[in-house]
Parts: sequence; structure tokens; C-alpha cells
Amino acid sequence: MIKETHLRTTVKAGVYRITTVTLAIFLTMIFGATLEQALRFGAVAFFIGIATFYCYDRVWLFFGWDRNDEGKDTRLRSGVKAVCYRLLIFLMTVALSRVTFTDSNLTAFMMAFSQFFTNILVFFTLERIWNVVRWGKVFPATE
Repeated sequence: MIKETHLRTTVKAGVYRITTVTLAIFLTMIFGATLEQALRFGAVAFFIGIATFYCYDRVWLFFGWDRNDEGKDTRLRSGVKAVCYRLLIFLMTVALSRVTFTDSNLTAFMMAFSQFFTNILVFFTLERIWNVVRWGKVFPATE
């Protein structure tokens, strides 16, 4: 089974978080937050999200389903990983929206819903890019 170094997972998490938090700040403002509220939302989302992404990505390393001997995931595996992750983050986004900038459940759900679709595209795209990067992959020794 192909493994990944902790540094690779950390870099993947950082790239993902920077991209999605930037998008989240813009989306938050579209849904009525002030710049200060949007930046606060982004900061909290960044730190909570990076820990969540790191743990989530490490858990997936235990499952070899739809991953070949070179450590490359199929499109299906990348898609399933993306959807499952976004469902988890959807719930976290609703809660964070309510805490940081809105008193409306409807606004919080609309914010989370829009982020769900935007970020699933980002997650899938980054998974496909990392799929071809060999750096940080640990291949089993062949005899």
C-alpha cells in the first residue's frame, strides 16, 4: 500500500485551506457579512479546517480502495473523498456562520450550500493535481 509523508499531507492541507478560505471570505461577504465578520469567519475556518482536513486525509490512507500500486487515486475515489469531506464541512460551515455573522438559519444554510459546491470543485481539482505529484509518496520496497 502506498503511504504519504506527514509533510506531504500538511502541505496538501495548507494549499487547500488557503484556497478555500479565500473563497469563503468572498462568499461570506456576498451573504451579507461585513469585511471584519468575513475575515473573522475566514480565520476561524482556516484553523479548524486545516486540522479537520489533515485528520480526514490521514484516515483515507488506511483505505486502499480505488488506489493503484503507484499511489494514484481513481477519479471515483477522488470524487467520493470530496463529497464525504464536503458533507462534514457543510455542517461545520452552518455552525460557524451562525456564530460569526448571521442570526438567520436560512442564511447560514445558504452560505454552507454555496460553499459546498464551490469547495467540492476545489477539492476534486486539487486531488487530481496532487495525484500526479510523486513528492512525499512512500512506495513499498520491492524485492
